[in-house]
Amino acid sequence: MKNVTPSSDTTTAFLREVDEAIQQERLMAVWHQTKWFLLAALIALVLAIAGKEAWQAWSMHKARTHAAQWFAFTELKTEAEREKILPEILADTSGGTRALALYAKATMQHEPKAKAEAYLALADDASEPQWLRDVARLNAAIALMDNNAASAKAQLEMLAQTPYDDLPSPAYGPALELLALLSQQAGDTNAARGYTLKLLQVANLPADMRQRALQRAGVLGGAPVQGSVLMPAK
Repeated sequence: MKNVTPSSDTTTAFLREVDEAIQQERLMAVWHQTKWFLLAALIALVLAIAGKEAWQAWSMHKARTHAAQWFAFTELKTEAEREKILPEILADTSGGTRALALYAKATMQHEPKAKAEAYLALADDASEPQWLRDVARLNAAIALMDNNAASAKAQLEMLAQTPYDDLPSPAYGPALELLALLSQQAGDTNAARGYTLKLLQVANLPADMRQRALQRAGVLGGAPVQGSVLMPAK
């Protein structure tokens, strides 16, 4: 009987099958070792996606609810009705709706101190944009001017000293103008002149505000006006 020697093709095929079997065994071993980690990662991914969708849906629902709530508030006919519902709006809202509610609360106050406190509640809210906080602080100062000039000046000084890298706050120019007015009323000509000079150096100053500043400069004396620039006294 003859010995049958396997051909090279048969040997190659056999070795390939053995290699595939080993690879499968290795893959199965890896799967058994890591399947729970992979399943956990997959579940976490699904939950994250579902959570994001739920959060977006909830946020949209809250935004619509707040908008409807604010519209209903604006439709109320009497101040008593608005005062009754306003605390509920302030307790439940955030962002733009809350800012509107705080402004509404301030305008509904008849006593200057209470009005100023309502505006300052918005001015001190770090979650609101800076320009909006500055406008609220300016309104607080205006509310205080007739009854508490010192407190009004303190609020205006904060606005006049606020640094801005780009354009100044919308409250910056009016704050300087009011500071000049308060100083002039108090008889402090030098301070009034200084605030006026600082105001005239503001770029893109509204024409009516610039005209008032130039007129004040003329009244203050000691600082002749040439064109639209306040010139130092000689």
